Amino acid sequence: MQVDVPRQPDVLRQQHEQQEPLSPTWRGWVAEARACQLERQGCLNSELKPAQLAEFCRLSDDDHVFLVAAIEQFSLSHRAYHRLLRLARTIADLDDSDAIQRKHLAEALSFRALDRILQQLHKL
Repeated sequence: MQVDVPRQPDVLRQQHEQQEPLSPTWRGWVAEARACQLERQGCLNSELKPAQLAEFCRLSDDDHVFLVAAIEQFSLSHRAYHRLLRLARTIADLDDSDAIQRKHLAEALSFRALDRILQQLHKL
C-alpha cells in the first residue's frame, strides 16, 4: 500500500506550538488497535484467513453492496476484495469502531485507487 503524504507546514507549526510530539500519540493509537485485534481474533488483521473474514469483517447488507459495486467498477480481484476488508477492519480499529462502516470501506478504497493510479503512471 502506498499513501501520498503532502507537505503540511501548519501541522509542523502546531506541533511546535503544542510542545507535544504527535508521533507518540499515533504510536499509542496503533498499539491500541493491535491489542484490540489480538484480543478479538488472536492475530493481526493482516493475518486473517479468508474464512475468518466472514466472522471478523462482517458488513451490513448496504455496505456489502457498496463494496461489491466498487470491486466491479474498478475490476478488482477476489484477493483485492479480501485485502480491502482487512484494511477496512484496521481502519475501523484505529477509529475505535466495533463494526466496519462505509467510511472505513471508502478510505480503504481510496488507498487502493491511489495504488492503481501509481501503477498506471509507471506503465507510461
